[in-house]
Amino acid sequence: MQRDEYRYWSSDKRFHDLVAQLTSLQLRSWTMAELEAAVSTLGWQLRPVVPARAVDLALWTQQIVDWELSPGPRAGLATVMTANTDPQQAVLLTVNLSQGINFKDYDDGPQYSEVEFARSAWSMLEHTLGSPATSWSGLGPRMLWERPDTNLALRLDRDQVVLEMMCTAFDSDARQEPRPLWRATESAAVPTGAPVRVEVTSWDDLRERLGAALRALCSDSPLFPATFRLHLRSMTDPKRYVITWNTHHTLGIEGPANDTDGPGPDHFTGLGWMRQHEVWRQWVDNTRFTPQRAEIAADRLVDALRAQQVELADLAYHGLIDGRDRQLTVELPELGSPRREPDAYTTLTPTWHGCRFLVPVVSGWRRLVTGLTKCR
Repeated sequence: MQRDEYRYWSSDKRFHDLVAQLTSLQLRSWTMAELEAAVSTLGWQLRPVVPARAVDLALWTQQIVDWELSPGPRAGLATVMTANTDPQQAVLLTVNLSQGINFKDYDDGPQYSEVEFARSAWSMLEHTLGSPATSWSGLGPRMLWERPDTNLALRLDRDQVVLEMMCTAFDSDARQEPRPLWRATESAAVPTGAPVRVEVTSWDDLRERLGAALRALCSDSPLFPATFRLHLRSMTDPKRYVITWNTHHTLGIEGPANDTDGPGPDHFTGLGWMRQHEVWRQWVDNTRFTPQRAEIAADRLVDALRAQQVELADLAYHGLIDGRDRQLTVELPELGSPRREPDAYTTLTPTWHGCRFLVPVVSGWRRLVTGLTKCR
């Protein structure tokens, strides 16, 4: 993409200048008085939104803002949200970089210029802030940089690119943000054995939650761009498992074919599975753009777990996302099952052309290292 076609933010310098302006504010308490004095040094002014309401299409559903910056940044729409419990306490400043900006409709789709701009902006934030993002998440996709007093994030919401600056003393509930369906961080930052927020109650409940997580991952991960892998298994018998991974717009799903206690081959072939040596495998296409296709994949995975007689209370998951020269550990906060890394055993990762890579997964070292290649 020629970024000069993305008006106002057409050069790296213009976006870099905006980030430099925001990070120079040195906010501590985030009171409205402090914020108003800080933005005035940039020539920006706070104007009340009366009545307080959602004035920006890219705000999370039902996010109500109390102030907008007018004048503010040279383009886009900037707003400020205050705490529900204290109208003099600011919690979030957002700049919708896409507000009011027309863009060229590329053959790749109407979001193409926004996707390219978001990718470039993520790279510029990494360079300006001196570190990669602390976490990725979705629905989004979103990258978050955790910093003292003030966090920064940049996300892509359909065809809107949104830069967020938030007070660290307040959580996502105070900012009226929906809980992420997935989150990815460096493995060392992921707590081991963290309690499940809301436990899954039934297989139908798991099917719905897994479907929601896969919908989000399938739509978000290509935009970074990145690929993901999820492994759901029995904690007491890891040989009872299912794996799913994405390639372009397709999900691959897999489970073992050597469980003599489960249903016969007709059960799996009737649901579209193909036997390839010691595994059952299936491809579900169009999962990026068609949410119902990701739900079909979730249904097949849950059916395969039940066919292997995995108990719901014995179910755990772990996963990875690869992209932008990083490999991060995936969390599914709304899945309702615990995340557990295998202590030390060999996981078979999916490949193609009948070949399978044996990958050692060792506690404390989760970066995939290709081991023996075994072709049958």
